[in-house]
Amino acid sequence: MEKIVDGKLEKFFADVCLLEQPFVKDPDTKVQTLVQNHIARLGENIVVRRFARYQLEKGCQKRPVTCRKRASEIIRSNRPRDGSQIDL
Repeated sequence: MEKIVDGKLEKFFADVCLLEQPFVKDPDTKVQTLVQNHIARLGENIVVRRFARYQLEKGCQKRPVTCRKRASEIIRSNRPRDGSQIDL
């Protein structure tokens, strides 16, 4: 039972804590390892003070739009509301 709890906590911290997350450009490396490597290379102390977190949710993917559909959307958005014609 204790191993299950430890595994769940480890997974939670890997998802939530920045330093435990995989680095975006190299998913095999954790952010903590990357920071430690830079500290060793530069000889300076590095501290993460702030960061921005972005999360994509399901349904946020952009749908493909055909050229004809996009052209009709542009024409409709530029159409005068008083019913007059547009000269193109």
